[in-house]
Amino acid sequence: MVASFGNISASGGVYIGVAAEKIVSNPGTITGSIGVILRGNDLSRLLKRIGIRFETVKSGLYKDILSPDRALSEAERTLLQELIDASYGQFVAAVAEGRNLAEDNVRSFADGRVFTGAQALELGLVDALGDEEAARRLAAELAGLDPERTKPITFGKPAKRFGRLLPGSQLLGSQLQCSQLLDQLQEALSLELAWSGQPLWLYRP
Repeated sequence: MVASFGNISASGGVYIGVAAEKIVSNPGTITGSIGVILRGNDLSRLLKRIGIRFETVKSGLYKDILSPDRALSEAERTLLQELIDASYGQFVAAVAEGRNLAEDNVRSFADGRVFTGAQALELGLVDALGDEEAARRLAAELAGLDPERTKPITFGKPAKRFGRLLPGSQLLGSQLQCSQLLDQLQEALSLELAWSGQPLWLYRP
């Protein structure tokens, strides 16, 4: 099994990817973000100012933990920190085992920061730089197959093409040249949408 890191493969993407025998990453891939986070909102001052008060009936002391109408107690903060620390330890152990690294080494860079694919290669998080085609060829070689005589198979439902929404699209679809042009346009649009600021907020450490 070979994992291919495309534009973004951070946090959970790393967790899944390290189970593969080899990882091939684009040089500019946004990866890393190894860590665990749990966030809540303390809106108690705002709620008090606008006259909203919660009535809570619960079965246990911690059942309403992280409720937005009050701050965390010290006991709750300790409880959640222990949960986060345990989950983080599991994440680090998975990366260390999957990448054959010492846990102390992983912890030295597993602080939520993100890396490019090239930086990840230096850290030992990936095995090689390349695109999905390079990963396919590597998988074929590992399986003892001729990379030139293998081809990828895509599982799942194909994405709907926005070209079908255009007037006269059925006529265009019957012409190979126009169909290829629409495919290229769709690929460019998908790439543009995929990069629309996501690395700035989705995987912020």
